[in-house]
Parts: sequence; structure tokens; C-alpha cells
Amino acid sequence: GYKKLPSPLQSGISNFLSNLRAPLVVVNQLLQGQGENAIESTGRFLVNSTVGVFGLFDVADNMGLE
Repeated sequence: GYKKLPSPLQSGISNFLSNLRAPLVVVNQLLQGQGENAIESTGRFLVNSTVGVFGLFDVADNMGLE
């Protein structure tokens, strides 16, 4: 059924699920000693969780956060 959804809805779901994984990515980056990447990932998570409506929209990408 997912493939039958309109493209914007598929993107929103994908963004939401990626945002849910972000805290695990941050922990992984910290354990690998990648402090700068962990800070940037935390920033993406916070921006997308608030301004991006729980991660449905990838606002952080538009702001230049990779």
C-alpha cells in the first residue's frame, strides 16, 4: 500500500522514520568519537522535530545542516 501513496506523503513518512533513527545515529557517532558529527545530527533532529513537525518535513536540509 505504501507504493500507492502520493509522492509527498511517501517523502513525509520517510522523513519521519529517518528522524526517529536520529538519536541512535547520535549515540553511534559519540561512541565512535565523532563529536562534531554528533552535534550536527543532534541539531538536525531538534530542528526537524520542532519546525519540521515531528520530522515530517526535512527543514534542516533547507537550512544547510547535512
